[in-house]
Amino acid sequence: MVVRSRQRDAFLDSLADLPIEIEDATRTRLFTSVVALVGRHKLTAYDASYLELAIRHKLPIAAFDNALTRAAREAGVTLVQI
Repeated sequence: MVVRSRQRDAFLDSLADLPIEIEDATRTRLFTSVVALVGRHKLTAYDASYLELAIRHKLPIAAFDNALTRAAREAGVTLVQI
């Protein structure tokens, strides 16, 4: 049990070291953007949210899902090969 506690604590410490930023986008703006991507690309809300974030921040994404891969290409988002 002690080992698991140490592993957990080490993991949480490593998360605290990540450069995580809190989004300041409005819920309405995000909801509208995500819903538009769902309709345009026939994506799940989860995949559309991931794509919306990549588009807005001009970031590449990794995807194995065919629909998300196609949508990312159509949106001009770079795909990371894993």
